[in-house]
Amino acid sequence: DDNLGKVLQNMNESKGQELVNKAIEAMQAEGATRTDLGLDMARRILEKNPVDANKDKNGRNRFVVVFTDGSPTKSSGFQTSVANAANGEATTIKETQKATIYSVGIFAGANASSAGKNPNDGYVSLRDASNWFMQNISSNDGKPQHPSYYLSAADADTLKRIFAQIAHEVPSGGSATKLDDKAVVKDIISPYFK
Repeated sequence: DDNLGKVLQNMNESKGQELVNKAIEAMQAEGATRTDLGLDMARRILEKNPVDANKDKNGRNRFVVVFTDGSPTKSSGFQTSVANAANGEATTIKETQKATIYSVGIFAGANASSAGKNPNDGYVSLRDASNWFMQNISSNDGKPQHPSYYLSAADADTLKRIFAQIAHEVPSGGSATKLDDKAVVKDIISPYFK
């Protein structure tokens, strides 16, 4: 937990790129999709790296990208306990850290325009449960939207476009414009306004 304050890296520097690449290479798959644990770690990282309102006058937007190839599980299938825990973590991140969450799915039946069906209400198909889950953990908060925070891809080219879209939507931070005593704020009202 003590190292979570050091995990954010500047990807514009070779040192940051090298550290992130080493971390990715050290990852091992165990056959489950523990989205709850991933969101728990994201929440703890955000908590350990607070935005300092005094240093960052414009505020800093915070983003989390959940990228998954499957349903939330400890072993196989769709496990509502893992989904519910992940939803709780996502809600905490959105509310306490004011972060935007994108969910990106690359699994059979991933459909960002579908609300899916809540598996807590009884039996639903794996496809419907997974789409419900992806909508709920994202900043769509369970409702398909356009533009959407739940994105789905069926191939590598679409996935590349999705990550390019997210990178484009995530601001690089702050304005380069310096305001001084000569700055003027204008509120222009349309001539059609009555």
